[in-house]
Amino acid sequence: MDPQNKQDPIQPQFMQQIESEADSTLHPLLEKILNNLKLIGLIIGGIVLIAAGISGYKLYQNHRAEQATARLGEILSVKDPAARAEKLAEFARNAPSNLATGVELELARSLMQNKDYKQAAKTFADLKNMDEDLLPIAVLGQAKALQLAGDYGRALKVLEEHKGNLPKEYKRPLKNMLAFCAEKSQNWQKALTAYQELKSESSMVQGRGRTGFFDFKIKQMQEKTAG
Repeated sequence: MDPQNKQDPIQPQFMQQIESEADSTLHPLLEKILNNLKLIGLIIGGIVLIAAGISGYKLYQNHRAEQATARLGEILSVKDPAARAEKLAEFARNAPSNLATGVELELARSLMQNKDYKQAAKTFADLKNMDEDLLPIAVLGQAKALQLAGDYGRALKVLEEHKGNLPKEYKRPLKNMLAFCAEKSQNWQKALTAYQELKSESSMVQGRGRTGFFDFKIKQMQEKTAG
């Protein structure tokens, strides 16, 4: 093997992201955003505005918001992901509107931790309709959950549907998963196209001669399509 390819930092990162079916976590970028949104949701939910002349109704609403935030804090402290997911699902039915998105994200994360990938995929799918700013998180989260559930065909379909409408910073993890899911579902032509795109992008960033892994995968897919 070429020593230069051996040191290529892209290859182990790529392998870790799309070749390891045992990985039960979300893409690290998703994990970071989910963790931040949990904190943001709690902060937003915990704000209580009590000023002179505020109406009794608003005081009552703020009291309910405080109670909901306190209850959510208790739920999030539950260590067992299965128990936490169950409590979050129950809480979500009557969650205040300003906590609803954060609760759904936490529910999806807990389901992933509990390896309940089918239900996690459904929760991420619901998130796509809650906030358009969360579309990239919902799409990649749903695809990852379906991938881990072994439903590569559906994961591929989700990724293809949103390939053109995600922000630039999410396109590479999307293509990584798309290539992997296409290959696992034996859609050789789509896998070939995805690997070729990844190689082209890597060449522009890392320079030619540092794309050995992609060359290997492209050759494999070409042999599959030819056969």
